[in-house]
Amino acid sequence: MSKSSKLPQILLVGQPNAGKSTLFNRLMGQRRAIVSSTAQTTRDLLRGTCTIGQQTYEIVDSAGLIKSKEELATASQQLSRDAIAKADIVLLVVDGTVEPSPLEHELSRTLHRTKSRVIVVANKIDSKAAQRNLENWRRLGFELIVPISALHNIGIADLTDQITKMRPGGTAPQSTKPLIKVAIIGKPNAGKSSMLNSLAGKELAITSEIPNTTRDINYYQLDTEAYTIEFADTAGLSRAGKRKTDVEFYASVRTKRALEQADIGLVLIDSTEYRAAMQKKLAGLVKDTHRGLIIVVTKSDLIEDELMRRTIERSISHNFQFTWWAPLIFTSTQKPKSFRHVLEQIVKSYTNYTKQVPTRELNQILQRSVVGHPPAGMKNARIHLNYITQTDSKPPTFTIFGSKASAMHFSYLRFLENQFREAIDFVGTPIKLEFRSKYKDGDETPRWAGKSRRKI
Repeated sequence: MSKSSKLPQILLVGQPNAGKSTLFNRLMGQRRAIVSSTAQTTRDLLRGTCTIGQQTYEIVDSAGLIKSKEELATASQQLSRDAIAKADIVLLVVDGTVEPSPLEHELSRTLHRTKSRVIVVANKIDSKAAQRNLENWRRLGFELIVPISALHNIGIADLTDQITKMRPGGTAPQSTKPLIKVAIIGKPNAGKSSMLNSLAGKELAITSEIPNTTRDINYYQLDTEAYTIEFADTAGLSRAGKRKTDVEFYASVRTKRALEQADIGLVLIDSTEYRAAMQKKLAGLVKDTHRGLIIVVTKSDLIEDELMRRTIERSISHNFQFTWWAPLIFTSTQKPKSFRHVLEQIVKSYTNYTKQVPTRELNQILQRSVVGHPPAGMKNARIHLNYITQTDSKPPTFTIFGSKASAMHFSYLRFLENQFREAIDFVGTPIKLEFRSKYKDGDETPRWAGKSRRKI
């Protein structure tokens, strides 16, 4: 959510595998959180918005609360505890089939000290026999206990009714600014979460040297003067053969889905691993989905000197020739100002991604190109390119009408794209050139062919 959001917030807390992510997905009406039997699948705070009754809420799924001295677990617990203080409603999600644990008693004491309204959500209650255990949960001292089965959609209506009765005030101002959706993708430990935190100006995501720290997708909206930019911090993508768990598999699926929903993909490259083949594949993935593309080199503070920087630039230019139109930016968390260039380029790439070009300008470029370098057809076919018009945006798509276009050599198509890019600023976005016969139903035979012309 953006910094200016005033939506009332619902926070889900509880022990690992109590069913928080399943309930989060149920309330969201879509599979946003990864659900797995693996403990601590959720690490960051996963955010979304949902409407309950007539009120829209920000809903936050937190990491399962455990006692551990491990780095990631400690960071997750701190994020969750910080979120408790900010929430309007806390849903304490518990496994209703067992008795409260010492950790849940400790958590309840913390919740009693907050101003948040608390509902104990006894999950996994899908039978009358299971409901007999509910009295055990009254020991926590909360008045409201709602039995549900998030998996089987039992009791969810009762839960939403209780939330509606609480109904904390607050509304989010409706923004009239265009929304730019940006997916941050890269290999594990490329610096995606660090970039998100630097852009947001606060700790939104856990950063660690441990690979695959991020599993779910973290969303954050940043308001600029003219646009609202929504960032999706995705899980690190590795080769399919290196994915060892179902969590890593589903994380990769969600990353690809986030890219499909985005306008622009930021492909992050660690300056110490700039030759990795996986990064080339990620850029190819952005190109294949016809999204805008910006290549960002992270950890540039580790580059020893200017010679090394030029070596990295040349290597990336060579390996990413198929996306030569994508800008290259060097960033470092040690130099926060470097991220301003990322924001500026996002706006510029989006402007080009949604650009509308006048038909007259397009045809002038086409005619100059055809006259200066006529199209050569295979098998001695005579190709005629008559006129061009823009037929779509996101990305800019242009349709050229003519005849015998199917006989055109692919190199001429590349020549035409270069001509349009030289004349019009399309930095940061792909463009699509399509061909269509000027004759009806694709019949490229002139209407007078085979008939005698009328004598005058």
